[in-house]
Amino acid sequence: MIATTSVRTFAFVAIGCLALLATGCSPAQVVVGTWELDTNSAISNDLQKSAPALAAQMLFMKPEIRMTFEGTGGFAASTKFAGQGFDVKGSWRFVKADGKALILMVKEAGKTDENEVRFTLLDDNDHAEISRDLNIAGQSMKPAIKFVRVKPAS
Repeated sequence: MIATTSVRTFAFVAIGCLALLATGCSPAQVVVGTWELDTNSAISNDLQKSAPALAAQMLFMKPEIRMTFEGTGGFAASTKFAGQGFDVKGSWRFVKADGKALILMVKEAGKTDENEVRFTLLDDNDHAEISRDLNIAGQSMKPAIKFVRVKPAS
């Protein structure tokens, strides 16, 4: 009788876990989708203080930055700024939650190093602050930059 109860309990727990995985209940599900630079939001104070020239360029030149986090772990980013543009592809994975922030690791295709990205969903599910380590003019910083979710075409 104990063995039957244990088997039933195990089966119930296993089915529950599979159901959670199938429905995508990971906290990282909020990341999945396409995000673009929110040019209507204010430039963060840390970026203004640590890299005022870059902050001014972002304010006046309105760069286009778009990132896509696929549910399968694929990652793509494109940037257009001052007449220049580049695209990056790679992969991402969820590491852990740190308060409201989700810690992700992003790896560019063809590279071995992963970069930590902090993804913090704001008051609604359509705005987020995304930050990662940057080296700008020899200075290391991790500015939080605001992004808005791109709505799927209907």
